[in-house]
Amino acid sequence: MNLDTTIDIDLKKFFRWWGGELAFLLPKALRRQLREYQGRVIFTPTSAGFEVDCFDDDGNRVFHRTMDEGALGQYASLKSQYPLLEHTEVVLRLPAGQALQKTLFLPLAVQQNLQQVVSFELDRYTPFKPDQVYFSAMVVDNTGHGQLSVLLVVVPQHTLDAQLKSLQAVGIKPHRVDYQDVSDDFPQLTDAYNLLPEQYQQKGNKLSQSIHGLLYAVLFLSFLAVLIWPVWMQGQAVDSLKARIKTLEKQN
Repeated sequence: MNLDTTIDIDLKKFFRWWGGELAFLLPKALRRQLREYQGRVIFTPTSAGFEVDCFDDDGNRVFHRTMDEGALGQYASLKSQYPLLEHTEVVLRLPAGQALQKTLFLPLAVQQNLQQVVSFELDRYTPFKPDQVYFSAMVVDNTGHGQLSVLLVVVPQHTLDAQLKSLQAVGIKPHRVDYQDVSDDFPQLTDAYNLLPEQYQQKGNKLSQSIHGLLYAVLFLSFLAVLIWPVWMQGQAVDSLKARIKTLEKQN
């Protein structure tokens, strides 16, 4: 290995992985408290309406429903049958054909301003102009040749706006919008992007966010204590042993 080689570490990805691995060791009840949502409900548009799939924290399917647009109002009654729905992440998942995904190869230097760079060149990568679509770009991999493999996902504004308005008309407000083809081809990126336009995004509960931040801070400090305490104890034992040796040497 060349000592001058640059080691590229994605800290966000590392801490996401590290947090997931550490959280797995916690009691299930505490893991639920640390999660922003308890499960997930996915609305997938069809020619007649929506397919609705609900999953619990462990990824188990709770129910599946097929609803035409006129029956979406029944979702409110489902909440009384499944209390889990009050705390789930609501996802609008666009089916194949309603969006476009494309792999780009871009210089490493664009990583810090990826969304802006892609926006400037969007009409070169796709048949659309930036003001015609909603899009998201995410890094898939570092090719090792001074380039990043980037996945670009684009949806026409009129397509997504129509789906969102159909849901909001009956009081359903998605937290996230993703694309089925990405979930199939790049499952590791399913939670790495959100096509939901800013004007449709819900403002988070500041108290809830503060509590979650505090819990994560306590978890992090506890983890550090687990690492540092044994080392400190060993240091104390070594110092005590050295002191006893010096005392014995003086006595002799």
